[in-house]
Amino acid sequence: MKILVNGASGFLGTNLISKAMESDDIRVLALTTNKHTISDAGGDGRIEYYSYDELSQMDHHGIDVFINLAYPRTASGEALGKGLKDIYESLKTISGWGIPRVINISSQSIYDPNRTCAAKESDEAVLNDVYAEGKFLYEMIMREMFRDAEVISIRLASLIGMGFDQRVTNKLVKIALKNNHLNITEKGAVFSYMDVRDAAEALLAMCRVFLTDKELGNVYNLGGKEDYTLSEIAAAVRDAIQEQTGAGITVDTVEEAAETVPNSSLNCEAFYKDFNWQPSKSLKDSINDILIYEKQRIDNA
Repeated sequence: MKILVNGASGFLGTNLISKAMESDDIRVLALTTNKHTISDAGGDGRIEYYSYDELSQMDHHGIDVFINLAYPRTASGEALGKGLKDIYESLKTISGWGIPRVINISSQSIYDPNRTCAAKESDEAVLNDVYAEGKFLYEMIMREMFRDAEVISIRLASLIGMGFDQRVTNKLVKIALKNNHLNITEKGAVFSYMDVRDAAEALLAMCRVFLTDKELGNVYNLGGKEDYTLSEIAAAVRDAIQEQTGAGITVDTVEEAAETVPNSSLNCEAFYKDFNWQPSKSLKDSINDILIYEKQRIDNA
């Protein structure tokens, strides 16, 4: 199986390629804006890295699946504009290669951010910020640009994992390790996270089913099977530290009413069924590995 990955140096991209290299029958063409920062991913020559200005050098014949992960995550309007333009130009080139199958990574953020139940694929988009607007727009752009291909958009849950410091899971681990204490303001928000390693495994499982004649939808939600409050995440961090280090972590929680309650939960049953796949990493698994990673950071500092 030959796959092209756009956005190969990002959080999901690096984990996807690492997982792909565990299978001897997968060859990866990896497209990235940060080629100079990438270390060897192994694979005995089954992976080739290209920057955007090297697209013309890529052997694009026989690509089975194109996976588009690329999307700029920046608060800078100037950087966002440049990033979107670079991605669009690369997609224009790639769309002319006749790739038969396309997976576009979208986001759960296109749904109502204050929903009262897990979002289904049939739910209407409620675009609450620039990121959600861009992701929803790119779903339509991908269908239009690759109109001769089978295109599936994946509305992905928020990812967690080692080194992804923007997530509350990682932040709480760092605070607890430093202070042996957590102060939590519980407003009832519902967090729906997915371990990035599960996401990588799911996309590769999806590719294999995509290569068959099975009839598939054009949009799927993809995330974990459980949702959590902030208090539950804090308790999981406390328990992981106590189990790994023996340190007693205290958690003080203050409940506070909120006018709106964020909810990022997803109904992913369609993906699980159609691609015969289930997530294997629990919140405890993810936090345990984040904790190990953070302790190593401290030891190496």
